[in-house]
Amino acid sequence: MYRTAMVLVSSLALVLLLVSSSGLARAQEQAWDQEEVTRLATQMAEEVKQMRIAVRMEPHIIAAGNPTKQRQARVYLDKLKMLKAATAKLSRELAAGQTREQTASAAGRVDALLRDIRQQATKLHATAFTDQYMDPVLGLAAQLRAFYGLEIPTPSEAAPGEAVSE
Repeated sequence: MYRTAMVLVSSLALVLLLVSSSGLARAQEQAWDQEEVTRLATQMAEEVKQMRIAVRMEPHIIAAGNPTKQRQARVYLDKLKMLKAATAKLSRELAAGQTREQTASAAGRVDALLRDIRQQATKLHATAFTDQYMDPVLGLAAQLRAFYGLEIPTPSEAAPGEAVSE
């Protein structure tokens, strides 16, 4: 009986901890504004298209000489293609009137892809030419995160040696 009571108390404490931590995350979210979120997502999808076009003209991508750089360039371009699809999906879902809860997974996917792309860009030594396209996308992502309560680590916050998912 004592053991059952301890398990019950521990379970209750864990549930309370989880509920309170999710409440803190919600408190950091910006009030949902469907029209504004849709506008941001649509603008982000357009910026990602432009970024992908620019990156494909990047000298480091075109002239990746050794096999390692060629592989990194291929992964980078693949991630950009996935980001383009993910931002377009998020934009479509929001334009169709889907809610925060319904689009949260798509927004999380966009954030994860942005993290991966930033890591790949660092490996490839992306230039200011590419950064001029990446910066607006990152700014829009930060604005969208406020509505979803998401946080994405900056490259300096990522764990050393963190593997890039492929």
